[in-house]
Amino acid sequence: MLLVVTLDQGGWRRSTLVMLPPPPTLEGVIDFLWVDERSRLSPRSHEWRIVADDAPHVIYARFADGRTGGESHHLHVVGARPRYADIDCTHRLLTVGARLRPGTVPALFGIPGDELTNRSVPAESIVRRNAREVLARLEDEPPDHAASHVASFVAALVLRGRAIDPRARWLTGVDARAVGDIADGMGFGDRALRAWSARHLGLGVRRFLSIRRLHHAVESRLRSPTATWSRIAAATGFADQPHLVRDCRAFLGEPPTEFLARGVTASVSFKPGR
Repeated sequence: MLLVVTLDQGGWRRSTLVMLPPPPTLEGVIDFLWVDERSRLSPRSHEWRIVADDAPHVIYARFADGRTGGESHHLHVVGARPRYADIDCTHRLLTVGARLRPGTVPALFGIPGDELTNRSVPAESIVRRNAREVLARLEDEPPDHAASHVASFVAALVLRGRAIDPRARWLTGVDARAVGDIADGMGFGDRALRAWSARHLGLGVRRFLSIRRLHHAVESRLRSPTATWSRIAAATGFADQPHLVRDCRAFLGEPPTEFLARGVTASVSFKPGR
């Protein structure tokens, strides 16, 4: 399983994130859960580049309030992203997330996926009571309990929601090179496929598959730093290395080597005592 959040900021915090499997009853809805806890004393004023992502998320974040000395708490639903996003992690103390399976937005929240594309919205604006209840529990919970409350929030949505369209799951196993055959494989014409993918994925099918392919390429380099980009391109379904570089510029804003250098730079800049 590819743990996509470990790619953010060039893979900087991949060794410190706590990755958790979903409860067995939620394996069809949640891909994985993660916990990112940061010291109140560590430097936190920095930009954080998160990768383009083909799936939605539920994210709980806890921030230190520099004015009052207290904390603020947020529970958001985040849609799919066709490109990277730069976020400000200043004062962030804790992030707990559930990466949802593609196709969950209309199933769990009753809205089209493209209504959340490139958006992060307070969960209360979609499911008021459930969000208020989970926030009330999370405000006083230690980090190691927070992931279970986020999972419980998703479980409550499953009980009142609908099943995920099985075609969304089928797509996650499709080779990105087979885009031209997808409409036939799903029994759609081109126009119907575009409408379906906007509602269920929040992205066009071609972009959905291209993002997943790029994730695998970046993960391959992080796992094998001596592997050449040309070899990685061939192994992950790109026509050649320039094709990989073009996609990386389109989805991550810069060539792959520059994106991964973010992780190295951050590791040096944020060493204790600096």
